[in-house]
Amino acid sequence: MREVELLIIGSGPAGLCAAISAASSGARVLILERTFKPGGQLIKQTHMFFGSESQYASHRGVDIAGILLDKVREYGDRIEILLNTTAVGFYEDNVVTALKDEKEYFKIKAESIICATGAFEKSLAFPNNDLPGIYGAGAVQTLMNVYGVRPGDRVLMVGAGNIGVIVSYQLMQAGIEVVAVLDAAPRIGAYLVHASKLARMGVPILTSHTVKEAIGTDCNWQSVESLLTTKEGTQYIKDFDDAASELTPEEFDKADAEFNERYAKYNEVLNEALAENPWMTYPEADLKFGPAPWPAPVGHRSSRHPGAAFECMILRIAPYTLRGVIFYQGEADTDGHQSEYGHVFETMIKEWRDVFFDDQLPFIFCQLPMYISKDRKYMNYDDMSWPLLREQQQIVAIDMPNVYMAVIVDCGEFNNLFPSDKKTPGDRLALLAEKFVYGFEKVDAVSPFIIDARRGEGVEITFGGDYLLLNLTTGFGPDDSGFELAGDDGTFYPAEASVDFDGKTVLLSCPLVEFPSKVRYAFF
Repeated sequence: MREVELLIIGSGPAGLCAAISAASSGARVLILERTFKPGGQLIKQTHMFFGSESQYASHRGVDIAGILLDKVREYGDRIEILLNTTAVGFYEDNVVTALKDEKEYFKIKAESIICATGAFEKSLAFPNNDLPGIYGAGAVQTLMNVYGVRPGDRVLMVGAGNIGVIVSYQLMQAGIEVVAVLDAAPRIGAYLVHASKLARMGVPILTSHTVKEAIGTDCNWQSVESLLTTKEGTQYIKDFDDAASELTPEEFDKADAEFNERYAKYNEVLNEALAENPWMTYPEADLKFGPAPWPAPVGHRSSRHPGAAFECMILRIAPYTLRGVIFYQGEADTDGHQSEYGHVFETMIKEWRDVFFDDQLPFIFCQLPMYISKDRKYMNYDDMSWPLLREQQQIVAIDMPNVYMAVIVDCGEFNNLFPSDKKTPGDRLALLAEKFVYGFEKVDAVSPFIIDARRGEGVEITFGGDYLLLNLTTGFGPDDSGFELAGDDGTFYPAEASVDFDGKTVLLSCPLVEFPSKVRYAFF
């Protein structure tokens, strides 16, 4: 265990200033910085600061970071900075566990600790604000000014304060079109000198305007003809057409060519790194190279147009004889199509069975895991699109013959669309295939499902399936049972749960719901 006088977590301006002040008083300081470079927000801020001389007015943020680091170096070994090091645990007696380079854990015992981890951006809450391509201003500055990555070709900026206007100007300096700047306030909040730059360059600043919703689509896995057989599928087509109409054919061709060039260069660099380190994780790759240039521009000639994957992948192997299908998809459909997904998913399965000439083709798929983005969590905003889509998936699994669903709600990871645990979903999919495709009847593969529900003093639910996998042996309070009850008004409240003597019946109760009429589980 390493012992220090003062431990500072974070090497942004606050952390560096605290270290300089402490060292000037004779303290020995250790700074933990989770990224590869000290300076915090300063290293991404290339504009000149306003204010007083004592606050480094007329200096650029990147230069202020350099000034502070020069002062740190004046104290020699009294201040040590550990880069790529994250504080992952804080325990009694001022003991901190740290993770170095994502592979080496060690402990630090400090006489005093300063947590200088900075703030997080306040995001605007609107439906689908976590779709790819929607960034905070800080993320855009990081991509451009730290990693040299263009975040897109055309940008709509929300916020006409100093940061919004300054970042808009920086985007234009990088050759990116800023179509407009919106602000819900009736007046522009930025300094006139910054706002005037945008006005001179023809960028409209629209006050008393805000964003109502972001719209995206993912309808590649079935034909356009199949989508058009339902009103839900037709809505997918309409949403794509609306997005594609934003670019002329010429504009799309140019944007697509630029995207393909950037993507090819990114993959070339990434593949070289993977050859040296095959175990590189997504966060490590993002840290080293910046996020991949995604999403691709949308146009009617886009490679991801409706029906694209069906035409280019499914039809190319149909009617090759199959034993069954394993499928994992749905994340992109939480962008506003979550309540329509079941109808579209059902028509997709039917179409696949048609083109493979097998109306009983076994179809095994993963239900989506639990998920919430960092922005939505910290904004306390969740439109419940993921549990709504999981509900649609479950309905399809119940209604369609020879369709089986692997439940992986427990495999979700915070702020990670694609959980790193691939083994658990793979195991559950394999067990379903063994049982229903290859005939191993004694395999425990079926997730618990309700076979009976009764209302008494509370609610009693009896489960079928391989319920012993639940390993239910005790009762659970309302905060950790995962069950919720609602009356006729539809308002759900957390419920207490206990297991009946038969081991397959769960007893639910909630004092706030006198006459329960609805039950749900893991609706998050």
